[in-house]
Amino acid sequence: MQSGIGYRALLGWGQQYSTGCSNLSYLAIAQEAVNDYSNYKIAEKYIMLAHAYEGDPLKQNEFYRKVINAQKINVDAWYSLV
Repeated sequence: MQSGIGYRALLGWGQQYSTGCSNLSYLAIAQEAVNDYSNYKIAEKYIMLAHAYEGDPLKQNEFYRKVINAQKINVDAWYSLV
């Protein structure tokens, strides 16, 4: 996948949420998430568990909130809760 600025976005953040504008702010957030790698791995575990409960929005919300508790800047979790 290519972002609107000509390269693959880190963690894919910004690509699926793109409004057509430059996604540099997503790049900074994604870099911060990777810098906090131990919490990023915990957050990714909960994201996968949330995906396993497709069709059960209450259970998914429970896991997305666990993601945010592990890593407050996780864009995937915030967009999933909104």
